[in-house]
Amino acid sequence: MQRLLGTPSTQDVRELAREIVGIVRDGRAVLLTGAQGTGKSAVLQEVRTALAEDGVPLTEAHDDASAPPSVLVADDLVLGGPGLLRRVLEHEGGVVVGFESGRHQRAYATDVLDAVYGAQPLGRASEDVQRFHLDPLTEAEMTRFLHEQSPMPLDSAAVDAVTALALGRRSWALDLLQLHAQGQVQADPHPSISATLSPGDAPLPALQRLRRALGAVPDDCAAAAVALSEVEPLDELAIGALIDAPVVEALTRAGILVPLDQEQHLSVPGFVAAALRHQSPLDRVEHWRQRIAAGLLAQASLGLPISEREAQLCARAWTSCGTVPAEVADVHRDLVVRTISRLTAFGTPAEIRAAVLASTSHRIELPTLARARAIAALGNPREALAVLDDLVEDDPASTTSTRLVRHVLAAQASADPGAGTDRAAELVLHLWNRTEPLGDDVVRLRRIAAEHADPLVATLAALLVDVDAVWDSRVPPYTGSVLAPRPLPASRLPATGAVCDAASAALVAQGLVLLLAGESAARRDPLLEVAARLPDVDYHRRWLRHMVAAGTAATFGEIQRSRAEWERFAEAVPRLLPLRLRHLVDRVGAALTAVAESRDEPVDPTLDDELPYRVLLYFAGLHGPLQRFGTGFRSAPGTLALVRLARAHLDAAGERNPARLVRIAEHFETYQMWLPSAYALRDARRIYLGRRAVGRVRECDEALARIHAEIDRHAPWREAEPADVPVTLTPRELVAARLAAQGLRNREIAERLECGVRTVESHLAQARAKLGATTRAELARLLPRLDPL
Repeated sequence: MQRLLGTPSTQDVRELAREIVGIVRDGRAVLLTGAQGTGKSAVLQEVRTALAEDGVPLTEAHDDASAPPSVLVADDLVLGGPGLLRRVLEHEGGVVVGFESGRHQRAYATDVLDAVYGAQPLGRASEDVQRFHLDPLTEAEMTRFLHEQSPMPLDSAAVDAVTALALGRRSWALDLLQLHAQGQVQADPHPSISATLSPGDAPLPALQRLRRALGAVPDDCAAAAVALSEVEPLDELAIGALIDAPVVEALTRAGILVPLDQEQHLSVPGFVAAALRHQSPLDRVEHWRQRIAAGLLAQASLGLPISEREAQLCARAWTSCGTVPAEVADVHRDLVVRTISRLTAFGTPAEIRAAVLASTSHRIELPTLARARAIAALGNPREALAVLDDLVEDDPASTTSTRLVRHVLAAQASADPGAGTDRAAELVLHLWNRTEPLGDDVVRLRRIAAEHADPLVATLAALLVDVDAVWDSRVPPYTGSVLAPRPLPASRLPATGAVCDAASAALVAQGLVLLLAGESAARRDPLLEVAARLPDVDYHRRWLRHMVAAGTAATFGEIQRSRAEWERFAEAVPRLLPLRLRHLVDRVGAALTAVAESRDEPVDPTLDDELPYRVLLYFAGLHGPLQRFGTGFRSAPGTLALVRLARAHLDAAGERNPARLVRIAEHFETYQMWLPSAYALRDARRIYLGRRAVGRVRECDEALARIHAEIDRHAPWREAEPADVPVTLTPRELVAARLAAQGLRNREIAERLECGVRTVESHLAQARAKLGATTRAELARLLPRLDPL
């Protein structure tokens, strides 16, 4: 018999241990399976504690075999070797034994597999063995777990990095949180643990256990494992082409090289590599990196694709020592150029300066466009324009992208971008680098979006119209809405590196349209699909992660969190954004700052008239300022759903119309805007309560409980709110209610309180309405949880 369990919480561990003790006291056996780090050790330790508390004799695997009859507890059949397996099979009493699943098949001895999965598990009849399997945490469960366990707020980058490195293992995640707090976990460009991690860093119990378990691994194999952890998961054949077969076999048998997906791709988890790093000689790690890089370069020379992560490994493999093999030198040069070129588009000035110096040391001449980007990033856009004068391109698509770069640099330098040959494209690029509303130009842009032969120009025109519309609180005509979606305009972008600057700008514009419409989370997947088609997907995922996190935090009223994520987003977007886009990114940031600082009036008075500031006030629950200077939210046809519903909510609250508020809450719920739905329901409940409409108050409470469950599910970092609206009774209401619950009639209560019967009736009606009670019996049941004002 088998039960599948998630990774247990502390309370779950105690309950599971108690259940196991009940089984083994009867002389039966328990087999506890799960991957390394899923909590088996914690459960077994709790079992030991529970057995001791109950006075049950306990035998450990290392105890003398002649110990009196007792319960045998063994941590792991795999690590215990043949002697432990023999002890387990021969033991006549209760047995609790762990088994580390999730390794490659060759990591297990045949007799161990037979003892676990055979017809007679642990040498007993199958009905005498109870199996418990601990599954790793899902991504959603891990996200919640991290926010619950972290003593400090975690941004989306930290959560993604720890989640990727923990692989669902609870004990790994706890160590990774400590490493993150010490600055030892990096999210970008890929989740990793600092190479300077000291073997004495403590307390890191999971990492220390791994170090002890892997201590017998030869140093050279450990070094190979550290190098392998820096590439994407590969099938066994591909790994065999990069690493010597005996080393692959040793890593597989030691449980270091493990399958990570259903296709049996193998990888060395980053957490395992961190445990091995202290026994890995640096020169051997570098040797294996170069061996792996040479193999990857050979694949690239045959036209086989390699990932961005692998390209970066190849680019830096020979930076400290050694000579690039002659047969792959040209491919290596191309990868170095590719890596540095992308850094000039997305890196910080310091990273770009280092990249340029690296290209010089390799005697590699950067492409003209990359040189222009680098010069602009280092503070000289006018000189960058001059560099572009030497660029000659025949491809119309790449010409459009380069013209966009010229327009951006010209705007930065207050210079003339020069004349282009395509008048329609020039109009689009010119307007992208202006900040005023489009006005009558929208008509021409719509025509360009519909008729232009270049899909890049057509896409940029459509997105320009959408950005203008959504900033004016209107539904973006080309993007549509979550209830009436259209294919994202950015989905038409050509998937070629020749247009990377224009494609990057278009993707950021598409993300901004969805964010301002309040739909960045609901339509995140199609946006990620577009990003996945573009050459710089790893870089795009960085800023997309922060943008979606900022939008999500804002919709749940967490403006400080949203502000922090937005700052990370603004740092991660491509450097050469059109002026209009950069301006809108800055304006959203200014609105977040104004609302986060909770000033009565923003420092910049022009924010009052802009969509982000008003929407953020609404999300933050600061409805007073909105009512004071007029909502600014319109309800005309074509208005964004968020704006239309916010206006309807504030109007209905002002009119004290609870039925309309409930309907508005339902509409918000349809759009998955959970906090605004709660706002409307609370206002409705407050009005119903004042009218003593007991049944309606109860309906609002039930709806609020459902909404709060959704809020808790979608925003695990948010402090949980009680499902019930806090209820307090005045001292007189409480006394009257208690006397009524004791069975006194209204006249008797009036005599006790020395007031009129009508006053008692009012007190009781108010108490019943506040508590949602329709009878005195219900009133008596609900009273114990209350305190008076």
